[in-house]
Amino acid sequence: MAISIKPDWVIIDEKLARRVAKAMKLPVKGTLGILLVGFDMGYLSKQEILDLSQQLINHGIRISSPIINWLKTELDNDH
Repeated sequence: MAISIKPDWVIIDEKLARRVAKAMKLPVKGTLGILLVGFDMGYLSKQEILDLSQQLINHGIRISSPIINWLKTELDNDH
C-alpha cells in the first residue's frame, strides 16, 4: 500500500521493518525522526524533545545509547 501511495515517509521504529521498507525504496522515519521534524518546524524545543525521549525510555521503549547520541547531535546542529 505504501508503495502505491508514495508517502513523504513511512513511520517505523522496528529495525527489521525499517530494513524492509528501505529495501523497497520507501522513505523511513522513526519516532525520534518525527520529533526532529517538530523541532525543525518550531513546534518543539530541544528540551521538550529530550524530555519526550526520556519519557519513551521510562515507559519501556528501548532506545539505544547511539541513537540518543545521534538525536543530541542532530539537536545541537539545529538540524
